[in-house]
Amino acid sequence: MKTRSGGPRVTPSSNRDNTHHGSNRFLKIRIRRSSWSSSQREQKPLFRLSKLRASSFLTQSSSFSEEDSHQSSSNKNDDVIMSSQESTEVMINNRDASTLYELGMNKYKAKQYQKAIDFWCQTLQTGAIHNEANVLLSLVKVYVELKQTEPQSAKSHEVNARRYLNKLRPYIPEHASNSSTVEPSALVLDFFVEQKEWDAAIQEATKLKLESGLIARFYYERGIQPSSSNSTNSARMDSMKQCLACRPPRRLVLAARAELIKLHTKTGNYLKALEHHEERLGLLESKSDITKAFYEEGELYLALDIKEKALLALEKGLEINPKCKTLQQAKADLLYKFGRIDESNAIHEELLQRTNDPLEQTKILYTMGRICHKSGRRQSARKCYQRELEITQKIHSSETHMDCSRIYHELAMLADENCDYDDAIDYLQKALEIERLHFTHVKEKSQLMLLTRQTQTLIGKLHYKKGDLSRALQQVF
Repeated sequence: MKTRSGGPRVTPSSNRDNTHHGSNRFLKIRIRRSSWSSSQREQKPLFRLSKLRASSFLTQSSSFSEEDSHQSSSNKNDDVIMSSQESTEVMINNRDASTLYELGMNKYKAKQYQKAIDFWCQTLQTGAIHNEANVLLSLVKVYVELKQTEPQSAKSHEVNARRYLNKLRPYIPEHASNSSTVEPSALVLDFFVEQKEWDAAIQEATKLKLESGLIARFYYERGIQPSSSNSTNSARMDSMKQCLACRPPRRLVLAARAELIKLHTKTGNYLKALEHHEERLGLLESKSDITKAFYEEGELYLALDIKEKALLALEKGLEINPKCKTLQQAKADLLYKFGRIDESNAIHEELLQRTNDPLEQTKILYTMGRICHKSGRRQSARKCYQRELEITQKIHSSETHMDCSRIYHELAMLADENCDYDDAIDYLQKALEIERLHFTHVKEKSQLMLLTRQTQTLIGKLHYKKGDLSRALQQVF
């Protein structure tokens, strides 16, 4: 079988000695004497370079002739051997460096450390590689492990670890690489942290038997990392649970609980979110954090459609901070859902009196107008919208701002429901003038054109209700 480049395909062998038949354009090999018989050589599996497709190797001669190849196979004591431990001279191009690195990783996982070192050294010899830091890091790690597993050669392994560590230093954070007395494994950990490889950092920190609080931090970082391969909600929850299992400091416990609340809320498991919320609430100290937590508790109970407990949570928060606008607004909205309109409007009126921000005032007045409108209090709703219109015109120093058009639509709707068709038409005509005025200035004309058409249609319907069919048709068509 042939490779894409035309050379012979090479097959993996279980040991380091490998046979090869074919053009010497790809490999420089050495021939040594062997006791294999011809039949044994035929049965010997050929060495394979996996996905390596070398574009150039150092060659001993330009090519082998077919005659040399047949002579080699006919001689019972001659064999073609390629050994990475002996004098193999191989040059791989850039695209094959990653394959050599992966081969080394496979050997490392199989605890064949010397073979892993050989592959990684070959990777470094390729020259311009993009993963040099990972290769150097792997060499440091393997020598650190050899130092622990082979005490008799501990000094030699320490020297090799530091040799590759010196080459790795440019990739390590400056605060850590300045110290030459730090253990290589500790600098490896710094490298993992800098690269945000949290799984590897957790594994390395566990080996070094570091304090549980630091390991908990790594679990937390892994859980919040958006680009992590374990970015699913369940995996992130597991990371937060493992963080809590390490008994981290209070601040990290609060952060992990907050993430769990967020994740369970996202998946719709509000009861589980409430469990973590109660655990977190007991650890909070500042007034602002506690009031915010009660607001979140109210939101969770609302999601479960338990309005009474939601209102109770908001009231607890207001006991701690009575002037909290967020809690007051949430309570007013909830009271409206209970049908307690007067209480809801009373809170909104209080908020309106306390704020000096005109934009905030318009928002509150719009909310009050909508509440009164939906509850059938049209006169109160009209007053709210008229106050909102006055403030809006003052903010923009203009009576033709697009926000005014929206308010005119609200007033027209109220007038229509009261059968005041002339007032409704007057409000819509003002809205239409504003929309036409802005038509020449906006970039997205399609949306404004649709709004203008809808306004004309509403005016036509009002004329129809008045019995003026000619004007109704005029507006519609």
